Amino acid sequence: MATKQGRCPNCGSILMVDEQAPVGICIFCQARYAPAQAIQLDQNPGDHEFKNEPQAELTEEEKRLAYANYGNIHAPSSASSAKKTTVQHKKKPADKLTPTQRVALMKKELVEPKLSRRHQVYMAAIIVGIILISVAVILPLTLSKKAKRAELAAEIDQIAGFEVTDPAYYAFSGQRNQSLLLIYNGAVTEQAAADVLQQFKQARSQVYNLDPDNEQTSTVLRMAGTNGSVTIHGNGATEFEESSAEISATAEESSETAVASATEQTAG
Repeated sequence: MATKQGRCPNCGSILMVDEQAPVGICIFCQARYAPAQAIQLDQNPGDHEFKNEPQAELTEEEKRLAYANYGNIHAPSSASSAKKTTVQHKKKPADKLTPTQRVALMKKELVEPKLSRRHQVYMAAIIVGIILISVAVILPLTLSKKAKRAELAAEIDQIAGFEVTDPAYYAFSGQRNQSLLLIYNGAVTEQAAADVLQQFKQARSQVYNLDPDNEQTSTVLRMAGTNGSVTIHGNGATEFEESSAEISATAEESSETAVASATEQTAG
């Protein structure tokens, strides 16, 4: 038996066709067809119209012949193709509660899970441990920051290059005191701010035992005066903000204006 691939002339399905058989039978639509025509349609469908028309029921012998070209696939028998009886299981009716029972259920208090005494002790110990660890880490940092800040404050005149007469005219901020706000009773220039920043870096190098060649790019200086303020960063970036209104020449008024303006930038 020589089988080739063909196409059903009725439904267009791909079939295995015995070219020597007198007639072929489609296992999909049960159409009878000429083997030569099915092989020709597979090679060149052309303008053939697949009508997919209903076909007569196959006999048992026709079924056997139709499935003969498909190896281990056997024709279904009438007994196996019979419809199976569907067993329907009755659903259990949902439990219905009376209005009184519903209200009682809604008012029923939820039972909170109770922890054993042992678990309560464990949880308390964990919480206390977390608090102690946090204090042990944060407290030394805070004390160190304040101590270093006091050392820098002692050198403020040398850092500024002029006598700072009031502690309100300067402020250090940042975890490592890397930011400095300085009030100057006069006009400020970028060069003057750059000189102050350099002195600030040198002071921090001594206080924090830093390498003198360390560029300290995280340092920031904001120097405010009667003509505005200059902000200069450790990496050299400079910003000049010109005063939009006349500023009093007194140090007290300069201090109030600059501190109020810089609070948002240096907070924390």
